[in-house]
Amino acid sequence: MNCRLKIKVVDWDDRAFVRALDESLADALRDGLDIDRPAVAERAEAELHDEGYPDARIAYSRSVDEVMSRVAHWTVWRDGSQLHA
Repeated sequence: MNCRLKIKVVDWDDRAFVRALDESLADALRDGLDIDRPAVAERAEAELHDEGYPDARIAYSRSVDEVMSRVAHWTVWRDGSQLHA
């Protein structure tokens, strides 16, 4: 089954950060993780920390309807989120 992932990057103007995010997601998918699982967001966040973004945060969310339609949402912050302040 396919899943759609919608990503909102708060710090989108930092191209190096966005590239690191793309690479961390690609690594997780190459290793066989399903894109619609929280483990992918957790792994991507850990890789961002390892790549020099220690305050990076990824919020993973899905409503019941989104689970049924196989859609996942990430909100990504380079310097932490308001939720983690």
